[in-house]
Amino acid sequence: MFSTVKRKVLLGFILIPVLLAAAFYVLLQLKLNGFERDMRLYLVDHGVAESEIVGIEAKRSMLPTYPVFVRFAHDPDRAYTFKPDEEQPGNFVLLDSRIPPQLVDREAQNAEYAAFLEAYGFTDVNRLGMTDSSVLAANAEASKLLRSYRSSAEADLASLYGQRVNTYKFSADHPQLRKQLSLQDQDRIDLYLMKVGDLVRGGYMEVREAKANGQTQTKNQRYTLRGDAVES
Repeated sequence: MFSTVKRKVLLGFILIPVLLAAAFYVLLQLKLNGFERDMRLYLVDHGVAESEIVGIEAKRSMLPTYPVFVRFAHDPDRAYTFKPDEEQPGNFVLLDSRIPPQLVDREAQNAEYAAFLEAYGFTDVNRLGMTDSSVLAANAEASKLLRSYRSSAEADLASLYGQRVNTYKFSADHPQLRKQLSLQDQDRIDLYLMKVGDLVRGGYMEVREAKANGQTQTKNQRYTLRGDAVES
């Protein structure tokens, strides 16, 4: 009998740590899943589209205790690190030195882009989203576009190589360019701004011509923001 009691006690000593470890693991996973859920809600509340979020992963570490790594569609190889805000549950603090473009103050950013395009005479400017994000290099498509459609020549293009260029799309109107290019009222003007770092370095225009069936088709021609045709 003593042997049986001894075995039960020994079994209890073995099972208790296992059960505690299992319980700790389950509670930890629930906590991490909660941070991942809250992180997603936080991003969506701040205007980030679900399609722009590639992945969210919360972990347990020494410092910070619960880092949350977020990857965005514009640069899926890079993980931005956040941590839960201890003073405001549901909020998160960005630990990276660079702010993801999806979290930049969009109202201020839109006002900046609208002012830039209005200086060229465009009206009814409406931002449609980001269409491309890549690193500038000598033979990259973005570099070729920027070379042809630079808005200013204050910097040598080669000096920008290695930096990321984000391209944003806008719809707009320009009565004077409509007359200059003989566009119909149904034809649509699409604009693209190329931002390197904190500055807009170039931009171009595409025209979507209305077809008889009511659909639109992009002309096989790009224009500068002043309406000049350029061979890109």
